[in-house]
Amino acid sequence: MSLTVNLQLLARLREEADGLSVVVAAAEEELDQTPQACALAEAKDALNAKKVEIRAVEEEVRKFAIGAYEESGEKRPAPGVQVKVYSRIRYEVDRAMDWCKEYAPTFIRETLDTKSFEKVAPNLVGAPVTVEEEPRATIATDLSGWLEGGVAATR
Repeated sequence: MSLTVNLQLLARLREEADGLSVVVAAAEEELDQTPQACALAEAKDALNAKKVEIRAVEEEVRKFAIGAYEESGEKRPAPGVQVKVYSRIRYEVDRAMDWCKEYAPTFIRETLDTKSFEKVAPNLVGAPVTVEEEPRATIATDLSGWLEGGVAATR
C-alpha cells in the first residue's frame, strides 16, 4: 500500500473511532443514571471511606503495640499483633567514606558501597555508625477472633 492509501485509511478509521467515542459516551451517560450504577458508585464511595478508616485504626494499633512492647518487652502484645525488631544502621556518608578510606578501602568504589558497608558496619570496630533497634508492629490479616464471640474479644 502507498502513503496516500494509508493516509486515506487512517483518516477513515479515525473518523469511525470518533463516531464510536460519541456512542460510548452517550451509553455511559445513560448507564450512569441507572439505579444499579448509582448503587455501585455509592458502594465504591463507602468502601473507599472504610479503607481510609481501616488505615487510621491500623496505625493506632501499631502505635499501641509498639508502646506495649517498649513497656513490657512482649513481642506479641495481643493475639493477631506481633512486634518485630529491626536493626537500622545510621551514619553520615562523608564520615563513613573518610573512615573507609583509611580503615576499610574495600568498601570504596567511586563512592561508598553502602549496601556492602551496611552489612558489616556493626562489626567494624571504630566505624562511625550507630545501630538502632527499630520495632515495627505487624497486624494479622485474620482478626476474626476479635469479633464478638471470639476468644480474643473476651480479653
